[in-house]
Amino acid sequence: MRHIDFAKSQSVAFRLFTSIILCSLMTATFGYAADRSSLAAAATAYVYIGSLNGSADSITGFAVAADGSVRPIPGSPFNLPSFGLVASGNHLFGEDMQNIASYSVGSNGTLSETSVVNGLAYIQDPGGQYVSALNIDRAGQVLNSVDTCGSCNSEILPWMIGSDGQLSYMSSPTLQDGPAKWQGVMTFSPDNRFAYTPMAQDFGILRRNAHGVVVWINPGPVYAPPLPNPGEQVCNITTVASSVQGFVTLGWYGGGMGCSNGYVLGNYTVGSNGSLNFVPGSQIAPAVHENAMAFDSSGSYLAVAGNGIQVLKLRSDGTMSVLGAPVQVQGLNYVLWDNANHVYALGDSLYIFNFNGQTLTQAPGSPHAIDNPASLAVVVQ
Repeated sequence: MRHIDFAKSQSVAFRLFTSIILCSLMTATFGYAADRSSLAAAATAYVYIGSLNGSADSITGFAVAADGSVRPIPGSPFNLPSFGLVASGNHLFGEDMQNIASYSVGSNGTLSETSVVNGLAYIQDPGGQYVSALNIDRAGQVLNSVDTCGSCNSEILPWMIGSDGQLSYMSSPTLQDGPAKWQGVMTFSPDNRFAYTPMAQDFGILRRNAHGVVVWINPGPVYAPPLPNPGEQVCNITTVASSVQGFVTLGWYGGGMGCSNGYVLGNYTVGSNGSLNFVPGSQIAPAVHENAMAFDSSGSYLAVAGNGIQVLKLRSDGTMSVLGAPVQVQGLNYVLWDNANHVYALGDSLYIFNFNGQTLTQAPGSPHAIDNPASLAVVVQ
């Protein structure tokens, strides 16, 4: 039996009091840690912004809480290829105009590089080309990268996305008949069979085969919505959005011979051959210039961003109605949703809005200053 020398120790009462205090402090500490842990687990989404600072790429990441407030992701900003960011599941992809990098998104939003492939390795016309855009189809299985240059025809390279996010070239013939100086951003149809892309003074349509490879098709012209003034018309498509409800929205603008300087949106159904057929009465003039558009995951709400941001409601017949007043913010070029009613818009800064089904309100702390922002991606939780 252990002998206890009470003469050399504190009193039992004092030791008991000290133990109670220590237990209380430990409980508080563990409670604080638990609170921090629950906060970390409470992220509704992770948002990533790609930037080019001098000659160095970087990705700034934030964990987004239910109220739209953010906290930096550990390790952010990440010095990684950051152009053309796109997300699929818990994987993020970015490029540096030559290489395409795959990132795995950790449970706290941290990024780890899974693989890097040379995005120019398989092109047939290597003269001055660079990676211009990354496009992931609705199945999230194939990434189509677009290589272009100022004078050569663009090429589209298909990459299979592995379970770890690693890209493997699909050994399919590259498509060389794309236009020169094409930005290369595609929007896939609701059924994932076709892809649509705006071009300079033109519009392109592609068909996706069973393996996810896309080929150019020409199912017929796409007609602009009629404007109230018969003497006016819009000629160019600047951006495209696709709703799981079965509609494709085109953002038209004027400019050029015989065109007005206005902006108008129109909804279209998708024909069996990929053609786009205008829904009568669906035209609506946005209160903001449509630099970018995106539907929420339900396909019911369309966010439109340009010299402001507003939300439109898509009705079951393909027509649209305006919800609330637009929020005036200049120079927005990207817009995305998560699954928790947050809208993300990127211009000179990152803006986060809460949407209550009728109106947009800026989230706490928004906007967030970002150095030289150039791309935007959201990973939903």
